[in-house]
Amino acid sequence: MADIKYTNFAYSTLATGIDDEATTIAVEPGHGARFPAITVVGDFFFLTLENASLDREIVKVTARLDDAMTVVRAQEGTPAYAWNAGDPIALRLTAGGIEHMFNQVVRADPFSGSALVPQGDTAGRGETPAPGSLRFNTDTQQFEGYDVDGWGRIGGDGTVAEDNARIAAETAEQAAIDAAAALTAATAAQDAAEIAAASINIPNSLAGEGSNFLRVKDDESGYELVSSVARPTFFGFNLSADGTELLHTYGSDDYVASEYTTWAVGDGVSFSVVNNNLVVNL
Repeated sequence: MADIKYTNFAYSTLATGIDDEATTIAVEPGHGARFPAITVVGDFFFLTLENASLDREIVKVTARLDDAMTVVRAQEGTPAYAWNAGDPIALRLTAGGIEHMFNQVVRADPFSGSALVPQGDTAGRGETPAPGSLRFNTDTQQFEGYDVDGWGRIGGDGTVAEDNARIAAETAEQAAIDAAAALTAATAAQDAAEIAAASINIPNSLAGEGSNFLRVKDDESGYELVSSVARPTFFGFNLSADGTELLHTYGSDDYVASEYTTWAVGDGVSFSVVNNNLVVNL
């Protein structure tokens, strides 16, 4: 950022005369040290030249080497004149200098206690801004700063669209984190279940094992799926149609007891018919 320079009581006279187009002026030998040193490209100060006829011209000094100064002529609405050796030249407070301090230099706002930074439109950024530059863009109504990536918006609440985009991005990011955590937890639970099942030899698949039971193996090494361990045998009896023969039905299927004259269920006890006589086997 260009900065305006001042020193107190900086005055001299022209060492040589100049025409109205000259861009280099020289003050009396040794007097150059009275004026500000310019060590940063872009810094400057204003000088006022005048003569006995009260002709006045403001020039902008952009560089100084000892007693010689590089100037931009006819500043702040003043005309360029030809000047004679011995004409006075002095560093005075000018309207342009005051305006620069108020509009281009950070200053305190006495009403809000905040700092007021330089402001201007996009075109006023300049061609070679210094990294670290900070300003308020009057076109975009936003603060902006300059770094290695160029000009970019800084500070403020942003637009509604920017806020919504930021919130959406944060929500999506959190959802992805939650989904990843849920997947990790589910995978861990599945792994734990498989490990637990394997540790006690529970069958991995139940396909085709409907109505079966889980029981401890005989060698107590784990579990196995088996048919019912307590399925008794059904014994049903009827007389033949002519009433001369005893008919015997038995098995472990499903039977309707009411269809039989008499019936019994045995587990360890069996019934049979021998020579048309009922025999009980214990």
